[in-house]
Amino acid sequence: MGLLLSCCAASSLNAATGRQDNPPETIDFSSAEPEQVIEPTATCELPADEFPDQVIVDGERHVAYAATEYVAINLFSVAATVWIEAVAFVLAGLLLVLLRRTWRRPQSPGSAYCRRCNYELTNLAGSVCPECGSDVSGRGRMRGRRRWPRAMATALLLLAVIAGYALGFRRVPRLIWPQHWPAWWSSRMDRVAEANSKYPWLIQHSRVLSRLVQIDLASGSAHTIATGHHPEADHINALFLSDDGGRLTVWRAGRIETRSAPDWHVEASIDLPHLLDRHRLLSVIEVLADRDGAELLVLARALGSGNRADSPCAGMLIDALSGEVIWQLEDFAGQSLTSLRAVHSGDFDRFILAGDLPATGQTALSEWYVSGGQPVRMRHFDTAAYVLGPRLARSGFGHLIWASNMDSLEAWNLQTERIEKRITLPAATSLLTAWPGQTPRLIVTMLDKETTVWIINPEAGRVLARLAEAPSRTRGVQVLGDGQTLALWGYDDNLGDKVVLLFDVSSVAGSGGAGDASR
Repeated sequence: MGLLLSCCAASSLNAATGRQDNPPETIDFSSAEPEQVIEPTATCELPADEFPDQVIVDGERHVAYAATEYVAINLFSVAATVWIEAVAFVLAGLLLVLLRRTWRRPQSPGSAYCRRCNYELTNLAGSVCPECGSDVSGRGRMRGRRRWPRAMATALLLLAVIAGYALGFRRVPRLIWPQHWPAWWSSRMDRVAEANSKYPWLIQHSRVLSRLVQIDLASGSAHTIATGHHPEADHINALFLSDDGGRLTVWRAGRIETRSAPDWHVEASIDLPHLLDRHRLLSVIEVLADRDGAELLVLARALGSGNRADSPCAGMLIDALSGEVIWQLEDFAGQSLTSLRAVHSGDFDRFILAGDLPATGQTALSEWYVSGGQPVRMRHFDTAAYVLGPRLARSGFGHLIWASNMDSLEAWNLQTERIEKRITLPAATSLLTAWPGQTPRLIVTMLDKETTVWIINPEAGRVLARLAEAPSRTRGVQVLGDGQTLALWGYDDNLGDKVVLLFDVSSVAGSGGAGDASR
């Protein structure tokens, strides 16, 4: 271990003294032309009434799993809010029925009438109404009265109800109902809410709920796996699918679920608030899963002297089935970070953590490996001053970490702790994805007037391909397990069209050039 630390210290010293003398290699792709254009092999439209938040594709089974969001209305909350309308409607309805009945039944004072059909029973010998057959021997017989006084009294009561509703419409308290009262969510009411969006009293009862669906990419048919009922606790942040497709890990806002094929029942559930309280953590930043979905890396904020944003970042590796903590990182950087990202190569024997330093505006980067069941930091340093954001990718098992900085890509060398390469792009990067394994490929999604997706070999300085089509708002890029298929998903033209595109990228995966996997 001493030798390793000495080597790392010497490497850091050499990097510190040599950064200015050895500027990074610059490759200009701003006007580059891709070597080939790849057409999509399949296009699947996601359910039109759903709002996809996360999508993961199983290329072998040709299915996709999507965490979608849909608008629903809490019918109980609506009923509780419009109770004054309900009371006024019921009273007014009863008074209208009584008024109508009084007006249509003229009577002579002093005469006897059937209470049911208003037939006059004067001089009737029997006890049965000859009109309707009712028993008129007791309460079935009524004495005739003038209808004008009764009609006026009923009309005055009706006017009083209408006046009382008009006066109390804005004065009666509403929305005072406890949150723990029953919630009767109806997803079929979303069209009603949309059509009546000018009425705030109705829209304020609508919520976005989550739904986990399985989509057949061949037919586009969707099968619901699970539906959430609580807007805050059931929001799905991320999905992870094991390499064999038999285990689906769902990170919800309040818990982590592990579901197993083929019926996708919940095999294990980890309560995140309980886990965080037990290990003195505040909130979860990110969750990552290994290839088998058996281990989860949870990145969270630890208890600190400042507020939530200023708290130090920590991490823990947990067993997805038992929820037991395998190891824990108390503090990854020794200082506050505004964000935290992780990169790993399928398991957590070695991983990289990166986060933004609010004090300096730089990005802290550290490489870790697991020894003796505990994480050990190999090296740690701060990079150039810009916000890291979500665009971080590791190419193969080398020492280069690629990150995007608006319209350029930078390769950080973990050994020399310096920027080794810089690639200039024609547009700003919105997504950066690394090819799995040791193949030096990066998938760059650029957004200018339209979305453009390139596949590049950064070590050889080649733009290998451009995808012929891409959703106008590409939300996710995934290289499927065989490395021969690429999946894109997002919104096409408008939010009403959600698509998944599949591409055969075998020609790119096997193309030659310096730095290929065959080296």
